[in-house]
Formats: sequence, C-alpha cells, structure tokens
Amino acid sequence: MAFLEDEANVRVDVASRTLWLSQIFNWFSKDFGEDANAVATTVCGWLRGDKKAALEELLQQGNRKVGLKYFAYDWSTNSARSLSFGDADTETESSSCSIM
Repeated sequence: MAFLEDEANVRVDVASRTLWLSQIFNWFSKDFGEDANAVATTVCGWLRGDKKAALEELLQQGNRKVGLKYFAYDWSTNSARSLSFGDADTETESSSCSIM
C-alpha cells in the first residue's frame, strides 16, 4: 500500500472539511504549500480513487478553507526490530565495507 493511501497517513473528513495528514507534512510544511488549501491541493495531486475525489470536492468549494490536522507520528515504524541494550544475550550482526 502506498504511503498516501494508508488511512494512518492521510484521511479526508468531508463532514468536518478536515484533511488529516501524517506529522511529516507538518514538519516539512513549507515544502507542501503556504496555507491549508495549498497543502491540500499539493496532496490531492498525489492521491487517487475515492480519497482524491473527496478532497477535490472540498477544494472545489473554494470559498471555504480546508482544515488541517496531523496524526501523531509512529516512531516504531522506523525500526525493523527493537533492540535491548545491555543484555548479554543480545546478538549483533556486523557488516564491513571495503573500498577498492
């Protein structure tokens, strides 16, 4: 599943005119637009299917702003496995690089 298709990263709430986004969009907000509608327009260009249609519907009502809210970021997705430091039983893998 693509990042933007996951409801944990992007959700369009038509009833409340709210676009829910991953915290990444907040951290790097200047990369996506100057205001909420600009961010929504940028994101809409990357969506497809029902989610895209719902966001397009909100954006076509140009006289009203789209609200932005952000999901809490799940840092556990950055780790392939959880490491416990200080355990004598913990195995570590090592790799080496050689420059030729």
